[in-house]
Amino acid sequence: MSNEELPDLAQNCLRNGENANRLQLTALAQAKILYANQALQACSDAGGKIFASIIDFENISQQPKFSDVNGSNFLRKEYSYLFERFYYYLEDLGSNDMGVIVFDELDKIKSHLLLSQMTEYFINTRKGRERSSLIIPEPFFVHSDLTLGVQIVDLAAYVLNWRFRTGKMIKASRAELQPQVNLLCNMRVKSTRIISSIGIDPADIWSISLIDH
Repeated sequence: MSNEELPDLAQNCLRNGENANRLQLTALAQAKILYANQALQACSDAGGKIFASIIDFENISQQPKFSDVNGSNFLRKEYSYLFERFYYYLEDLGSNDMGVIVFDELDKIKSHLLLSQMTEYFINTRKGRERSSLIIPEPFFVHSDLTLGVQIVDLAAYVLNWRFRTGKMIKASRAELQPQVNLLCNMRVKSTRIISSIGIDPADIWSISLIDH
């Protein structure tokens, strides 16, 4: 199959639905991979950076269910780690630019809960108040099916979930996604800070963080 044939075959696959033939199905699969590669490459070429918190449920105590934290002011650890990395990046830029947080609005109840938790974090905790000097504490909520930028985030999350492995992560992964993982890893940010809980020497802090404790 040539690159010239790929668009027409992929479109025919979508039109034919269940009646699509093997060649059309193959073309659609290849078109999706090509889209993913080009989308992530475009982000990299534009100077995009990636920040992600990954929870390794194989090596961490069970996370509370949504019903257990409903109505509480508990900000989950992955959000705290994410805001920390984002703050360090903005701080290292040394500019007056403020960071903006955008969430995909999937459920209004959960969105309101997250909003109240973030308000509590940025107003009533020392670290939160410090980080609000560079991060606007009021997030925006959008719909991913209408906002291209959030679709890219969904794509990055999918790739990291199925292939990115580090430390003690032992879950099976999809080797064919390694090129996409490489693109994402090239967009990581490394900050260097002295973390008292770790030691007195400067430590490297990567923008893709693994939560395994």
